[in-house]
Amino acid sequence: MAVLEKLVKATDNVRPKYRALQKGKQDDEKVLSDMFKPVVSPLSKLWSALSLQSLRRQIGSLKWISWRACASH
Repeated sequence: MAVLEKLVKATDNVRPKYRALQKGKQDDEKVLSDMFKPVVSPLSKLWSALSLQSLRRQIGSLKWISWRACASH
């Protein structure tokens, strides 16, 4: 058997095993996602709300600074 033929045969044997490992990892991620969804969803909403609130504060302070700069001239 030539080296190329051995390589092709080895590749053909490894490919299904690799795909099975990938599928198993995807299944694990789905199970974890489903399991922690009741916790993650509210935390994500809270994080978005806090981030939005912080952003609004930053924008508000920038408006205040620019308004004061315009008023002083």
